[in-house]
Amino acid sequence: MSEFIKQGGWPRGINNRANEKRLPEGFLRDSVNVDPAESGVLTLRSGYKTVYQGTDVRGALAVGDYILIADGSNLVMYDAATDTHQTIATIAGAGIFAGTVFNDELFFCTENQCLRFKRGSLRRWGVPTVTAQPVPTVGSGGLSAGTYQMAMTWVNSHGEEGGTVNGISVDVPDGSALQITVPSLPGHTPRLYMTAQNGSTFYRQTSVSGAYLASSVRTDTERLETMHMREPVPSRHVTAVSSVITMVEGAVLWFTDPMQPHLRQPMRGFAQFASDIGFVAAAGNGVYVSADKTYYLRSLAGDDVEQSEVLPYPGVSGTTTSLPAVRGEDFDRVAWMTRHGLAVGDSSGRVSLLSQDNFVPQLADHGSSGIVEHNGSQLVVSTMRSVRGANPMVAGDYYEAEVITP
Repeated sequence: MSEFIKQGGWPRGINNRANEKRLPEGFLRDSVNVDPAESGVLTLRSGYKTVYQGTDVRGALAVGDYILIADGSNLVMYDAATDTHQTIATIAGAGIFAGTVFNDELFFCTENQCLRFKRGSLRRWGVPTVTAQPVPTVGSGGLSAGTYQMAMTWVNSHGEEGGTVNGISVDVPDGSALQITVPSLPGHTPRLYMTAQNGSTFYRQTSVSGAYLASSVRTDTERLETMHMREPVPSRHVTAVSSVITMVEGAVLWFTDPMQPHLRQPMRGFAQFASDIGFVAAAGNGVYVSADKTYYLRSLAGDDVEQSEVLPYPGVSGTTTSLPAVRGEDFDRVAWMTRHGLAVGDSSGRVSLLSQDNFVPQLADHGSSGIVEHNGSQLVVSTMRSVRGANPMVAGDYYEAEVITP
């Protein structure tokens, strides 16, 4: 009897749950180096082109025609339009390399830095936070008796103002003045704010470093708007959604201030979970968060963030990817791998497990996913690292028995 291999189509996709000797019609058990066409026919997997050869490449982030590559301690910029590359900075040689595109600009983190990149220009993501206010001395002048508060901030060369800690309070007698030494910082301009007598609103007084004598308080200038705000912190997961950027620090999800990506609100701009966050994926005006379970958070730019549970278990860290728009539909979708196969979530927080009934992947704790377009088909390609350690299904105890019948 001659053996043969079926060469037809497999429109129903993969199935590794059914008995391999009795696979239902239209399913495929496994495949190597082939891609499924929309009709279900398999074609040879397309090849690839090497555009950069590094020595210790651990990540790549794209924006426009540019790709930033972490190669050891070198940050390499590859320009796809000219097919050229160059080293543009020195970064930490290991650890974090994660980013997101927000308003056509790449915001990303290394192990010890938060940076931003646009059209070949690299700069610091945030603005230094003032953590200690300058201490004034009391002299003679035109201030009335009462309590005055002072605080300062830094403004970078792009006009972005950083945050500051609580202002310093000084009680003065009638006919006083406050002598303040305003510090300097290369590449930044200081702004010194003060309140009126016994007031609570801070108004800008000067933007010059050096000695400043406050014998009166102006109340017709800009108000301080960045009190208690901080600059971004290095994060393993950086995601743009709506008008904010989210960052992860352990089990905490931080959000930047709406339309001000250089600032975050430690007082209210965060959400905390029961375990460390494995991934964050944006869809619509919300994000899917994998922690102890999988959640959907919406309205991050507002004062009332809504949170709902969408799956009773987490996904596989690193396997999120945004899906192309479906013809005739205007909502965003995102995909990730789970212990039950590929999950797809839309912008309303609905999640579908596409292959739960037919496919069980290997248990994995980390992976990566991306979209590949080939011969008119769009494919989600995932690679995952299997969980290492003892098999949780192995028997821990057993009994030996002998049955004797008379």
